[in-house]
Amino acid sequence: MKEETILRKGKQGEENFYSIEKEPDIMMKQIQLLVEEEVEKRAKEAEKRAEEAERKTQEAEMRAKESDRKAEDEHRRADEAVRRAEVGKKRAEDEHRRAKEAERRAEEGERRAEDEHRRAEEGSQIAEEANRMAEEERRRAEEAITRIDLLRKAYDEQWVVRREDIELTGPEIGRGGWATVSVAKFRGAQVAVKSIHNQIVSRHNEDLFL
Repeated sequence: MKEETILRKGKQGEENFYSIEKEPDIMMKQIQLLVEEEVEKRAKEAEKRAEEAERKTQEAEMRAKESDRKAEDEHRRADEAVRRAEVGKKRAEDEHRRAKEAERRAEEGERRAEDEHRRAEEGSQIAEEANRMAEEERRRAEEAITRIDLLRKAYDEQWVVRREDIELTGPEIGRGGWATVSVAKFRGAQVAVKSIHNQIVSRHNEDLFL
């Protein structure tokens, strides 16, 4: 009775071992099957590794794209920060310029206030001087009136010409801002008479006229 070929596969430690018995044809077929199985297994493992590698490659590409996107976002944020910094700098410069302008206006206002105060003091001094001069003029006028009154009292009544003693006989021979001058007779003698305009007749003007 022929012995059958038995292929036994076992495991001893970490190595596979095969028991092959019987005829060479069957053994070759068995070996061929084992080789095909091994090749198929390795092909599947290689395919699996290829898929894993492709997955990792895709993940790496995704991470690279994400990194690029983040880099673009960072670059955009950096540009925005630079723009905001420039805007802030411009605003700061504008504020500084406005502050300088306000300071200049304040100094100008202070200088004008000082000028106005100085003018007011000068005006007060001028007013005081004008009041003093007016008071001096009033005093002099009062003294002049007093002197005129004294002179009037000193003259004798014969020096006072009465109006009825004068007779206007001739034409007007002169005119001024105060009076007119006409030909007249006084106690038979031809004289020139000055008559004050009615519009300016007053005690003060009469005193000045005399």
